[in-house]
Amino acid sequence: MPAVTERSDVKGRSVIERLSQFVSFYEDDLSGGLLLAVSGGSDSLALLYAFASLPDVIKSAMRVSTVDHGLRPEARAEAEMVGDVCNRLDIPHDILTLKWDDAASVSQAQARRARYAALAANARAHGLAAIATGHTYDDQLETVFIREGAGSGLYGLAGMADVAPLPVWPEGYDLSLVRPLLTAGRHDLREFLKSFGAEWVEDPSNTNTAFERVRVRNLLSDNPDEVKRLERVLGHAISQRISDTDQMTGWAAQHVDFLVGGAAEFDVPAFLKLEPALRLRFLMALLTAVGGKEALPRQEKAGALIDLSGCEAGRTLHGCRLQVRDGVCLVAPEPVPLADVLSLEPQSSEVWKGRTLLTRADNCGGQSLIASWETREVPRSLDRGSLPRYDIRHSLPVILNDAGEVTEVPHLEDGASVCPRDLSQARFYKLLQFKAQFFATETRQRESFS
Repeated sequence: MPAVTERSDVKGRSVIERLSQFVSFYEDDLSGGLLLAVSGGSDSLALLYAFASLPDVIKSAMRVSTVDHGLRPEARAEAEMVGDVCNRLDIPHDILTLKWDDAASVSQAQARRARYAALAANARAHGLAAIATGHTYDDQLETVFIREGAGSGLYGLAGMADVAPLPVWPEGYDLSLVRPLLTAGRHDLREFLKSFGAEWVEDPSNTNTAFERVRVRNLLSDNPDEVKRLERVLGHAISQRISDTDQMTGWAAQHVDFLVGGAAEFDVPAFLKLEPALRLRFLMALLTAVGGKEALPRQEKAGALIDLSGCEAGRTLHGCRLQVRDGVCLVAPEPVPLADVLSLEPQSSEVWKGRTLLTRADNCGGQSLIASWETREVPRSLDRGSLPRYDIRHSLPVILNDAGEVTEVPHLEDGASVCPRDLSQARFYKLLQFKAQFFATETRQRESFS
């Protein structure tokens, strides 16, 4: 674990030294290999040069991708420039090209989602488990300022984590997003690049004041007092969020059980003893994981359920149904339409309803037809007396024959032609966690406000 250092010392240390400490700190998260997302701008290019300066054992499990988003004529040339740099550094590089029916109508949010989805697919194709971006300390403060203006609570004001779930689902299953440069300022990174004689791309959108982040960047660049205030806000929020995360993760390990198909149940009396803010965060993470949704539910909607009022008769939210019985709350996926059928090809995998990874390993026969069990008949091969209760089993994926009859229930049968792996539990804990300990330690903000 890196030693606690004063902020002035942090800013004065080399980019490579700090990156090396980040890699050591999060060794387990990076052990599955790393994809660097490099656009050609100064921040991501500094990320590339810094990683290229680390030992070969790290470089051997690393590659670079540049997304040609197709929204500016220069995008392809910029991606090829990154490819030239990677060639000189002897690091494999891919250009990922996005296609749009109408590029002029694409929003920033749509482009961002498509970019992360393309990076996720590329990382998975090469067996890499994490994607690194060049977010900086400047980005962190800008994010906090914007969230504060939007009325974010304490959790939002904790800013970006060092390691986080990828912000696309289900494309991002089993992948992490890492931000190794969060303790580095943009000016420091540009000075670092100059030491290599490197040139970077200046994206015109970075000076377009039509975008809120550009306006915030300009404001903070001329206002050191506001920067110091934001640092105090961030320090307090990040310390509290890390503390809450540690408490909630430990609590969930004791009081939450995950069931077949990705459903979950938790102890109601223990839940009601938690502070309301912790109950809210717990429910938001659990509903998102069990429901297979990409985004968290709206806080006001989840907040209406923190006392579990009305759940004895059953309540629905965010793709889930909650029901309290005998001191236990069951959170199970909502029903799926009977007509909703997935075709799974041989030697392929698909995520069913954002909850279960289904894999066909065989190389023979046609498609497997996957549907939700719902009210369909129970196959004769199953023991009816040992089936899960209907609230749990109705959403399990089953295999149908051409007549629409259930032939297999992969979750309940050994040796089924399709192998299921529920994703809800792992995703729940990722959503609950807030891995910002390196950032907090390096900047002394956690220690100053704990």
